[in-house]
Amino acid sequence: MLNRLWFWLLMVSVLLIGLLTYGAVRQVQVWLYQPFPLTQPVIVSIAQGSGLTEVSNKLLAAGVIAHADSFKYYAKWRQLDRQIKAGEYQFSGALNSVEVLAQLVTGKVLEYQFTVPEGLTYNDFIDLLGQHPAMLGKPIPKTNDWLALLHSRWSHPEGLLFPSTYRFARHNQPVDIIRQAFMQQQEILQQAWAQRAPDLPYKSPYEALIMASIIEKETGQASERTAIAGVFVRRLQKGMKLQTDPTVIYGMGEAFDGNIRRKDLTQDTPYNTYVHRGLPPTPIALPGKAAIEAALHPAAGLSLFFVAKGDGSHVFAQTYPEHQANVRKYQLKQEERFMPVLTPTPPVACFISIEGGEGAGKSTSINYLKQCLLNAGIECVHTREPGGTPMAEDIRALLLAHRDESVDPYTELLLMFAGRRQHVQNVIRPALAAGKWVICDRFTDASFAYQGAGRGLDADFIASLKQYVHGDLDPHMTLLFDIDVATGMDRAGKRANFDRIEKEDFSFFERVRQGYLSQAQAQPERYKVVDAGQSIEQVQAQLDVYLAPLVNSAAVVDV
Repeated sequence: MLNRLWFWLLMVSVLLIGLLTYGAVRQVQVWLYQPFPLTQPVIVSIAQGSGLTEVSNKLLAAGVIAHADSFKYYAKWRQLDRQIKAGEYQFSGALNSVEVLAQLVTGKVLEYQFTVPEGLTYNDFIDLLGQHPAMLGKPIPKTNDWLALLHSRWSHPEGLLFPSTYRFARHNQPVDIIRQAFMQQQEILQQAWAQRAPDLPYKSPYEALIMASIIEKETGQASERTAIAGVFVRRLQKGMKLQTDPTVIYGMGEAFDGNIRRKDLTQDTPYNTYVHRGLPPTPIALPGKAAIEAALHPAAGLSLFFVAKGDGSHVFAQTYPEHQANVRKYQLKQEERFMPVLTPTPPVACFISIEGGEGAGKSTSINYLKQCLLNAGIECVHTREPGGTPMAEDIRALLLAHRDESVDPYTELLLMFAGRRQHVQNVIRPALAAGKWVICDRFTDASFAYQGAGRGLDADFIASLKQYVHGDLDPHMTLLFDIDVATGMDRAGKRANFDRIEKEDFSFFERVRQGYLSQAQAQPERYKVVDAGQSIEQVQAQLDVYLAPLVNSAAVVDV
């Protein structure tokens, strides 16, 4: 009887233990596998070196798990306790403890997003990065430091970071994002460079990056990028100035207040492409992939100009007269301009002189300039020196006629200025006063070149005559048609008759040429040198570029 009692007591005990164990296991399973709903996202930071107990208690305190011990025992049982990774974690929705542990083991930390649009500058990139909530208080590396750290070949940071969206964790530092942006830009640039179109005017991928940055700033229309690239590439190939506003703005720096003024276009900064030929020294913005590919695959065509239509798109033109027509049509609606339209009316009283040696093709180009101005609705007077008035033409005939009597160089010079005085007083000043443009085939610069450099007369004496004859009346622009003497004389030799001066020897004309070039070097703002050895089409393309700022500058000459 006693034995049977003990037996039943044992059986009951085993049953109770089994029931309790089952209940405990079931409760652990509930704690581990039953979803624990969160009413709102919860962020938990796990510090480096945190133990399992600390992690479990932190998760429990945050309301992410239901039971710390069950979480801890499960992690140990699965041998995952040493695989939990430090970081900032966000938990949301209905997660169970097993899923929470899996997130900690895989290191699925909370990610932040940082976006930089195309066309912003390097400084914009750094400012936005430093202002990001997850980066506040973290050190932003100095430009030179990160350039050295990343072994950059360039010392200027502009354009080197790829504009994109970057994802990062709380533990990441600003330098991590900079490194990623730098490496991505280099990869994209090198890939595009390897597949570039042939015969581009770039010496290196960096020059392509510079061009891409200009394209990025010039248009927001994806469909226009290659067309604008084509315009700039052709201008570079022709030796024309780019004359693009974004480069001027970049060179102005903090002085830019939202408007480009006439004086800004002549301000000599390294980035002013109205002043300097070729590309600026560095990129002017952060170009995206599409702009880089456009720079390396420009659209074919003949257009050399474009103007904004006011709706974000542009209209393109092959010649300056076409461009001017487009300017007149769209200028009142322009928001960004290829060549700023600073006044709605044509400029007045502009004086253009044409200089150059024999055979330089001045006459052909003068006819082209006259037609350009006519198409632009500008009235002009075409005249010449020596000559321009009946009396001055008589002096011209006297000067150029062949004669047995030797002509003293100073006599020649004085006759030149006598005719010039008559010309200035009776033709040039009245035309300018009436608001007409004047195109003069040679002016006082010719005296410095022919009588000064060519015949060796005193330059100070010539300058004194100039002051007396026309004072401070100087051409607003002087176009110097430069050509080597041999080619020019060969061209001139095809004419039937040489006048007295044209019959001078080779050395005389070489001195004349150098005299002109010296003047051009000393007065770069006024002088525009045209390579007269080019084809007519190329010469006219240069003239289009030189004429454009003058037409749009509203310059008034003091008469």
